[in-house]
Amino acid sequence: MVADTFIMLLELLAHDKLTAKQLSERLEVSERTVYRYIDVLSASGIPVVSSKGKGGGISIGSDYRMPGMLFSKAELQLMIAATESFSSPTAAKEKILLKLNSMRPASGAAGFANEDFAVDFSDTPLGDAFGAKLDALSAAKKSRKAVEICYHNRRGEVSERVIEPYIFVYNNGNWYVFARCRRELAMRMFKLSRITHIMTTASDYVIPDRFERSWDLADPTRKQKTHIVIHASEKARYDVEEWLGIENVRRTDKGYSARGDVYDNDATFAKLLSFGDAIEIESPKELAAKVRAAHAAAARERN
Repeated sequence: MVADTFIMLLELLAHDKLTAKQLSERLEVSERTVYRYIDVLSASGIPVVSSKGKGGGISIGSDYRMPGMLFSKAELQLMIAATESFSSPTAAKEKILLKLNSMRPASGAAGFANEDFAVDFSDTPLGDAFGAKLDALSAAKKSRKAVEICYHNRRGEVSERVIEPYIFVYNNGNWYVFARCRRELAMRMFKLSRITHIMTTASDYVIPDRFERSWDLADPTRKQKTHIVIHASEKARYDVEEWLGIENVRRTDKGYSARGDVYDNDATFAKLLSFGDAIEIESPKELAAKVRAAHAAAARERN
């Protein structure tokens, strides 16, 4: 609700006047909900003007200005992320983004950093919006303030929840926050890429000195491992070292030999295929034959 209310404020600031119907379509909520948001804005001291009849509508008092200095860098990033996730591709949305970006000071690469570690998202599809989410959740945890989030689960269900961030978890290329969900009164894992809005509340919480780290993020295809031995050319050396670990790669008379325990699944098969003829699989023999067959089939299709 909080994020949608803010987006409605930005829509009203970008237009002289909008009807409740227009706002409901832009926000994808009912007109009744629009009027509820108006009450929230008014209670916050924002001069919302509503007029009835022909030519009527809803607007913000002409003297009102939203000072950028009221927002931190992370808060501005969050507002930009929330607006970018707003589904309607309107000219108003672009104006809102332009205004928000003009309020934000210039920054470097997208990412997150504290005194212990730094994560750079600048070269991934995650980008600024993801960094802003991690920034906001980390700040909330540090100050022990609960946050309101809008969460989209894998079934397409959307819910608004208030959560208490406990710890961040990185698994198989994905970031999660392990948090206490006040709606379910239980600990839950929330995937950051499935969170579209984050708003810090004024509500405090306490993280116990000890709590059960009860999550299971295991990919069902990552159960059985197999030991592989491959020979790599110079051009594949760096990528093989990154994949299997530099300690598992040694120089030979014919190039490089590498070995390691990898998951026996499609991801490993695709990884081996990606090396092309820059590697040769010594063992297991069955996997080597499968990769050769796939390369041969691809060559036939090209010809």
